[in-house]
Amino acid sequence: MNFPIRRKLLITILIFNICLCLPSIIHAKERIAYTHLTDGYWQIWVMAPDGSEKQQLTFSKFDKRDPAGVTKDNGILFRTHNGELYLINMAQKDERRILPALSNINNPHYNALKNEIVFVRFEPSAMDLSEIWKANLDTQAVTILTHDHKAKFQPYFSTDGSTIAFVKSGENKSYHIWLMDADGSNEHRVTSEKGFNLSPAFSLITNQIIFSSNHNENDYDIYSVDMISGKVSNLIRHPGLDTSADFSPDGKNIVFVSNRSGVQQIWTANIDGSSLKQLTDDPSAESLDPAWVDIRE
Repeated sequence: MNFPIRRKLLITILIFNICLCLPSIIHAKERIAYTHLTDGYWQIWVMAPDGSEKQQLTFSKFDKRDPAGVTKDNGILFRTHNGELYLINMAQKDERRILPALSNINNPHYNALKNEIVFVRFEPSAMDLSEIWKANLDTQAVTILTHDHKAKFQPYFSTDGSTIAFVKSGENKSYHIWLMDADGSNEHRVTSEKGFNLSPAFSLITNQIIFSSNHNENDYDIYSVDMISGKVSNLIRHPGLDTSADFSPDGKNIVFVSNRSGVQQIWTANIDGSSLKQLTDDPSAESLDPAWVDIRE
């Protein structure tokens, strides 16, 4: 585990997260946003953290994926099948396109503190090449953060917006978790395990990143890495697929995708992997892309 991470920065982020995020968590309604295969198309849904109160938000004859957090005007971001970025307002349920000059967008993630989005754009002529971009929704300023012409995807902001975790291709057909500053500088690799290390997510409260890896016995399990000590812990282990994990706002639980019940569904667990609970249970249709969000009432 190679960890050239500044201890001072991590402690600052941790204190900042606790001080600024807890008030909003207390006064918000927790929901899990996700995509569910509905009448042949992926659509955006939300549900309570216990799996109750499932609600379909989008309705279309094309796919809508990757719910990406709740904006300051209480809208959930998502991307369409053709790489356009949209926002659906949680009150009026109306949809409007964000960043209309850009297409080929994938894997968006939103930072509420800075009102910024980080996302991937693939090269139209070479879909195995991609760069990470950032956009400010207040100024509409758009910045390309990476320039090395390698495959990159799944960027994820830290809570204070100062750091971005992402996946980048490596040697011997491997993929690793990387970190960089929000301006694209100071890139450094986090994982050293062989295979595919995917789907990084920062904890809002602790100094952990959660990710999925197939380095152990070639099936995907969920791990966490402590960003100060570098210690890696196996949180969820099961034959098959466990991936796409996200932390609850208080850092005590995770939501993730698993096919342990037959098809891919949404599950939750305590941070130590105990108290597993299946939240979606449609045996004929999958549910993917979980994101633990706070919706203001």
